[in-house]
Amino acid sequence: MEGDKKRKIEEAPAPIVEPQLEEDKRIKVAPPSPPKKPLNPYFLFSQDVREKIKLDNPELKGGEITKLIGQQWRDLDEAKKEEYKAKHKQLMEKYNEEIKEYQEKYPFPVQPSEESDISESSEQEDESDEDFQVKEEETDSEKEKDEYYEYLENDEDDEDDATDDSDSD
Repeated sequence: MEGDKKRKIEEAPAPIVEPQLEEDKRIKVAPPSPPKKPLNPYFLFSQDVREKIKLDNPELKGGEITKLIGQQWRDLDEAKKEEYKAKHKQLMEKYNEEIKEYQEKYPFPVQPSEESDISESSEQEDESDEDFQVKEEETDSEKEKDEYYEYLENDEDDEDDATDDSDSD
C-alpha cells in the first residue's frame, strides 16, 4: 500500500507556473475609448418622456412611440425647449473639458514626416488626379451589344421613314 501512495504522489501533475515577462517586453494596451458626445436637446427630451408614453400607451410599437415623441417636441413651447437646450449646453461644456483632458493624456501620434508632407501632398494630388483616371475598356460582348442597339436604332429610323412616305400619299 505504501508503494501505491508514493506512485500517486509521483504521478501528480506539476503545478502550472506562469512565465514572467522580461522588463523590456511590455504589453501594449490600447487607450480607453474617448468620451462620447452628449445627446442633443431633442434626445434629452425623448429620454424624459419615452417611459411615460410607453406606460400610457402599451399597445404602441417603437416607431409609433417615436412619432408621438416627435409630435410632442414640435408642440412643446419654446421655454421648455430652452431648458433642454441649456442642459445640452452644460453637457457639451463638460464634454469639451473631458475630451481636452483625454487628448492631453492620449495624444494622437503624428509622425514628423507626415506633418511636413501634408501641404505638399494635397497640391500634388490635384495635379496627379488627371494622370490616374481609369479608362474602362469595352469587352467584346459590350461592343457587340452597342453594335446591335445601333443597328436597331437605324432600323427603326428606316421604318419611320417608310411609314412617313406611305402616310403622305
